Amino acid sequence: MLRRSGGQFEVASAARHLGITRPTVESHLRALEMTHAVYDLFVEICPVVLPVTLADADQAGRMLGGTAGPGVRDAIHTAVMLNDGVGCIATFDEVFDQVDRIARVPLD
Repeated sequence: MLRRSGGQFEVASAARHLGITRPTVESHLRALEMTHAVYDLFVEICPVVLPVTLADADQAGRMLGGTAGPGVRDAIHTAVMLNDGVGCIATFDEVFDQVDRIARVPLD
């Protein structure tokens, strides 16, 4: 429970009883601020987000099943890219090296 006091949030006694210290809360708040900053930068460099359609989900489902194939998240990304004509992805994820018609730009 957070209590507002003088324009600042304080850790209420319930949090202290749970062993949550002020430095822990402050650390989490800094991480939350960083998350918002990363999101703002993402929106700035990638203003268009493609929707995931039923056709994308169906295509992703067909990609699954093999042990060497992509996982669910990578299959969804791949299906959306293929269905929307996106031919390149910048990622650390080497699984995209195995996808025909998509070129991976390594980030390492």
